[in-house]
Amino acid sequence: MANGLCHYQKAGDGVWVEVDLLLDEQTPLEHVHDVAETLQYCMEGLGEVDRAFVSVSSLPSAIVSSRACLTLGLI
Repeated sequence: MANGLCHYQKAGDGVWVEVDLLLDEQTPLEHVHDVAETLQYCMEGLGEVDRAFVSVSSLPSAIVSSRACLTLGLI
């Protein structure tokens, strides 16, 4: 199970998206990498998104922002 926040900034004609994912600390590193990379590629495939950044942590304190636009509930 993963939870996270999505933030965005307008940059020129498109937007930059930042996603902070909270994953279980027992999740294998290879799986964490694949999830983050796939999410980045999918977001950058959207016409409105110029650049996407994905951060992953197992610490809930790392997922804090006042610019949250979306709460993700991923399995």
